[in-house]
Amino acid sequence: MSTTKPWLAVFAAGACEIACNRLLNADIIAPLSVAAPVARDTLFIVANICPFLLVLFALKRGYLTRMGPWAATASCVLVIAGTLLVGLHAKTGSTAALCGGYALWQLGSLWATLMYLIALCQLDNIRSAMLCICASALIGTLGQ
Repeated sequence: MSTTKPWLAVFAAGACEIACNRLLNADIIAPLSVAAPVARDTLFIVANICPFLLVLFALKRGYLTRMGPWAATASCVLVIAGTLLVGLHAKTGSTAALCGGYALWQLGSLWATLMYLIALCQLDNIRSAMLCICASALIGTLGQ
């Protein structure tokens, strides 16, 4: 198997995805579990159901293929806003900032995750995709 530019791009995206998920669990969900466990559970349910409902709605209406640049920009803005709110929590201890940061981070990362999964499906073959998943998980875990 040769390493191509698309494979390296999907690998890098996967490593970042794994590292961010681990950081999300350690730096956002763990403090939220202590400060507001009911809010954590509610946000977790909503933040994991709403993105899938949005994708299903976009697929049904045919929006998904036309959303590229707009969705990528919105995704970046939401993740940055979520990160800033989590930073505000780190500075002030505000549970509301942590809850808001978590919700924005989850919604913002939807597009990046979706594009990663689509790109993974477009690799040359299943062996290449599986190697990419395993290698990116290893590097993402070490990178956290």
